[in-house]
Amino acid sequence: MKSLEVFAIALTCGGLSIPFAASAQSFPSMPRVSELPRIPETVGGVLERADPSARNEGVNASSGDLTDQYMADVMIVAQGTSFAGNSEADDRRLDKEIEMYRAAVDRLASGRYASVPKQVRDSMELQMMRYFDQRTQRVDADINFIKGRVAENAGYDERIGTRVYNGLISLDAEMYAANTLFPGRAGYAEAQAKVAKLVADFGSRGGEANAALGELGAEQAAKVKMPPATTRDPALEAMFRRAFKSGGMGGEILLINPRGGWTVKRNSLGRVIGETHDAAIAATNPKIEGVCNLYEFTMLKETNGQVTRDSHTTRRIACENVK
Repeated sequence: MKSLEVFAIALTCGGLSIPFAASAQSFPSMPRVSELPRIPETVGGVLERADPSARNEGVNASSGDLTDQYMADVMIVAQGTSFAGNSEADDRRLDKEIEMYRAAVDRLASGRYASVPKQVRDSMELQMMRYFDQRTQRVDADINFIKGRVAENAGYDERIGTRVYNGLISLDAEMYAANTLFPGRAGYAEAQAKVAKLVADFGSRGGEANAALGELGAEQAAKVKMPPATTRDPALEAMFRRAFKSGGMGGEILLINPRGGWTVKRNSLGRVIGETHDAAIAATNPKIEGVCNLYEFTMLKETNGQVTRDSHTTRRIACENVK
């Protein structure tokens, strides 16, 4: 099972790698039964995923006894759906996986497996319920992450909205499973409704999803304020301009607010290699017209006097907030 909190896809946004925070919590290892595909082993208590190219292979076979078929459907739910990938072919594969996933959930909920030994069903249902308890509790964090950190990077490439949409429909399938298999369980319906609303807001892949993400990004950017300068020194600001440009940041610098003072920097052997200084730098986004970025920028002045970028973080800021 995958988590949006997990998105463990990296959203590659014009050079920005944005990992969706990590913590893939999943089923413990399942008992092996005859005629089933290989069941993944656990790694550190987390179910290891099968290769997506071989996902669910053979699990829909009609042969075998009912317990085998039951366990096959349980394994479809345990494997979840893979929303990694960055092509239209991956989109089609995900749609097929979600279709198979929902069908397995429906079979598990239909009563067709009532003759499977109760001990087996109770064990599997307990493990599934524990997973969905944890999963539904993380929905708010997942949604906030999308509306916050991910939305700030809307527009960096044309597929970012689609990748978020794919993660959302995968999560929506899990919420469907939670409520179908365990109807009435506390918090499940509320979590499903929240995810369904966000899926509806995004609408579909492509332009519609990008537009929705862009709107969220604009909302977040409006909340970002420019950190104030702690000093004003034209010579220092000129050094920051050179370091910013040499770092390949791109865009037109709109404002430089130096912060703090100089700090000695040493290498791993303790040797002084220069001094660092921080600044908040606002600049136009080099790829998206009308969008501004806020850089928390650290400049390194080497012992020979040359200045370069030492490190930086980036977030979107409303251009009208650059002042």
